[in-house]
Amino acid sequence: MIACLTSDDELLSTSFSQKAGMWSVYGRKKMSVIVSQLLLHLDTSSRTRNGHNLLTEDFALAVANVAKNLYLKGIGKAADKILDMGR
Repeated sequence: MIACLTSDDELLSTSFSQKAGMWSVYGRKKMSVIVSQLLLHLDTSSRTRNGHNLLTEDFALAVANVAKNLYLKGIGKAADKILDMGR
């Protein structure tokens, strides 16, 4: 029933977001960032949305996850740039 109400892109982005969260819970930050990057590289543009990308909270969480990883690595300026692009 859920698949009938939402698009495939939305289900896929939610799946990636949940996977990133689970990797983070299990302490595998590198895998969490990799899955977040996969989500950010996902092409969610659609003709029904006039070519606009689907931007949900999943994408916001992925941007925050990547920025947090950069900040923890000591690359604060790059993290700030990524957060600015996410706004």
